[in-house]
Amino acid sequence: MDNCTSHKELLLGLNLGHEYAFEQVFKLHFGEICYFVEKLTGSPFVAEDIVATIFLKLWEKKPEFESLQKLKAYLFIVSRNASLDYLRLKDYMITCTKIFGTPIAHLKMELNAKLFGQKLFI
Repeated sequence: MDNCTSHKELLLGLNLGHEYAFEQVFKLHFGEICYFVEKLTGSPFVAEDIVATIFLKLWEKKPEFESLQKLKAYLFIVSRNASLDYLRLKDYMITCTKIFGTPIAHLKMELNAKLFGQKLFI
């Protein structure tokens, strides 16, 4: 993937929704995005969950990118935002636990819902 043609082909394939191109982008960026998120969240497990969710959303929404650099920037920005959301919600859960004395189950559900886009039915 050293030449410009390969990059253009990969980007075209991704924009057209080709699974192989998506797989190549995943292999190319998953590790470095996980490392970035792990440094923000302090947890390799949380990092893998956040990054896997981001790639899943990338596959489902299939936004079009003009260049691989813009795709990479998008992945880092979305990863940073998801990490910060996680940290805010984690802090909120810790604060509520301190106030009420025990962990509150629906706060854990709220954390997962906000992080992973699930709807709550409480």
